[in-house]
Amino acid sequence: MIKTSAKQLTFLIDLQNSKNDLVKIEKKLSLVDQKIDEIKQKNEAMLTELKEKEKEYEDLKQGYEELKTTYEVNAARIKKSSENIKSVQTNKEYQTLLKEIDENKKKQAHFEEETIRFMESIEKAEKTIESLRTDSKQLDEKTTSDINEIKENSKKEQQELKSIKKKIEGIYKKDVDQDILKNFENILTTQKGNIAIVPVQNLICHGCFMSVPPQTCMELKKGSFIDFCPHCHRMIYHLEPEETKKKSKSKKIK
Repeated sequence: MIKTSAKQLTFLIDLQNSKNDLVKIEKKLSLVDQKIDEIKQKNEAMLTELKEKEKEYEDLKQGYEELKTTYEVNAARIKKSSENIKSVQTNKEYQTLLKEIDENKKKQAHFEEETIRFMESIEKAEKTIESLRTDSKQLDEKTTSDINEIKENSKKEQQELKSIKKKIEGIYKKDVDQDILKNFENILTTQKGNIAIVPVQNLICHGCFMSVPPQTCMELKKGSFIDFCPHCHRMIYHLEPEETKKKSKSKKIK
């Protein structure tokens, strides 16, 4: 049990309340950052999709140009074979060229089908890209607008954050017992919930909600002591039960 003063206890309670407020505000602002990240990710996902479609479009155009070249080369072969067939000397040569022309014409028919397929795919890709570019532009504008709105709405929390940090700095500058403060900080870093000091009310620790020995509560009730909960090891101090507070207020009114 640590002997202290009402003033020191008030410092610690104020510090703990300010730390609690700081955690709440930081949580709110982290949700703001999370929301902004989600909006950005959605925008980036659309841009990625657009780039992928543009790449597919370029690949289709390249494939089309290569097929066009192959088609023209094959057409030249057919033309050359058709000219050569006029000057063949033997039936064997004639049949060979005739077969070659027939095979190349079949290839040409296939190339024509492939050309139509490429042209249809290119046309479809152009429409898809045009639509994505429009959607991307609109989403980009909406993203900027939404982020600005979120930031504007979070200004209040930002101001609260600055105010709380300033208040905490002010408490640290006060004449706080350094040994007690060191205990406070150590507990703060090891306990869940970022809570180092809690009240004891009706023999119950408000940190872990386990019972505290009556003798400890009697000492705490004197108001000049701080102890440690035997269960959660947080700093504890006395807090009047609600019924006692109500009776006290009632007497004052009378």
